[in-house]
Amino acid sequence: MKLALVTQSYYPRFGGVTEHVEHSARELRARGHEVTIVTGRPPGYRAPDPEGVVRLGTSIMVPFQGAFVDLTLGPNLRRELSFLWSERRSTSCTCTSRSRPRCRF
Repeated sequence: MKLALVTQSYYPRFGGVTEHVEHSARELRARGHEVTIVTGRPPGYRAPDPEGVVRLGTSIMVPFQGAFVDLTLGPNLRRELSFLWSERRSTSCTCTSRSRPRCRF
């Protein structure tokens, strides 16, 4: 099955959401699924992404309820996500620090 894990936070940022997404992707791939991690690009991030990671927009950190969260912004995010869904994915799961995972089949 083709899966997309959509997350607000991924490496090079560290935290529980990042670790959860990475370990989930690893286990799903070990079970034979094709997994793509969709996330934002931190400002100034130039390193090549590993296979299976797609970065859209720019991810900035904003203060929220005494902590910092990543917020992804970009003028073409909706179009880029629509293209990604139509061309490559059949199922997606959204992982955030504020809510339980939401999946679309």
